[in-house]
Amino acid sequence: MYHFIYKAVKFVEKRLKWPGHFCRNTCGFGKVVAFELSREVKNSPKQEPGEGYAKYQARLLQEQFRQFKSVISSVGNNFIIEYAKYVRKLPSLRDAIVKWSPRKLNEKKKYQETFLRENWKKLPEMRKNEDSFLSCKTCSLQFADKQALFPVKSAFLKVKALNKLAS
Repeated sequence: MYHFIYKAVKFVEKRLKWPGHFCRNTCGFGKVVAFELSREVKNSPKQEPGEGYAKYQARLLQEQFRQFKSVISSVGNNFIIEYAKYVRKLPSLRDAIVKWSPRKLNEKKKYQETFLRENWKKLPEMRKNEDSFLSCKTCSLQFADKQALFPVKSAFLKVKALNKLAS
């Protein structure tokens, strides 16, 4: 029975292209900084005359990535993320934050206020070096209550929850 549910969730995830890669262990600062920068850069550089839409969008993504790296650059190797991976994950991050349930706006506000770029800049270098983008144990431990607020659309976690309910 559970194998069937797992297969069904995987099928739906593939068909709807749901992101299964933003879970609660991804660094909260990384998520909020990337989202902030995507909003700031979205309309700042104007489309040049004769520039196609695809080239303009690519230029915007490159600028967002450049700014993300400059904000996070003080950290060692833990925050290294490739451009291709950044581009692949950014739309799902934007969707998760933009489509946050309107009934939970206070939770969204608390989450974003906790992980603001200014708060990242205020952290001591030693603390920043403990963070990592994909599996940030420091955020999971120090900000567990805030990390739990982030909406997750992971098929793996949904199946895990179903298994816990059944047992």
